[in-house]
Amino acid sequence: MFSLEQRSAIKWLSLPKRLRTPKTQQGLAEYLEVHPVTISKWKTQAVFKEAVEASRRDRMEDFMSDLYDVAITQALAGNDKFYKMIMDTVKDTWGKRELVIKSGVTDGQEKNMSTTEMANQMWSIIQKHNPKAMREDFLSTLGADRPPAEA
Repeated sequence: MFSLEQRSAIKWLSLPKRLRTPKTQQGLAEYLEVHPVTISKWKTQAVFKEAVEASRRDRMEDFMSDLYDVAITQALAGNDKFYKMIMDTVKDTWGKRELVIKSGVTDGQEKNMSTTEMANQMWSIIQKHNPKAMREDFLSTLGADRPPAEA
């Protein structure tokens, strides 16, 4: 569907600007041996834009999994800021029912709580009780099925 030059441009455009080589669209055009206007025209085509966005999403997914791994490792090591960040993330992705199950909040309590309040409740419970064990248990539900990092 796309020429080799277009695929190269898609890959280049999907990179963060600081990682692009060459640094400019003019430089890319020279490298690909196409006129700079050609790249500008490609960028206006809907199918080309969609391909750039799909490539960007793929790169972001790879980046996010690395970032998520760092956050879990730091949380397992006892870093409360990373643990809280993970809690804030899951409150937006988990449903209220999953938060009820993981937090230990009773059915009666959960009826009057938002997912944000549920996540805060989980954080409070973990802080008050055995933080290390509960943290490890909670993180294991997120796929952190490796031994905790040494503190």
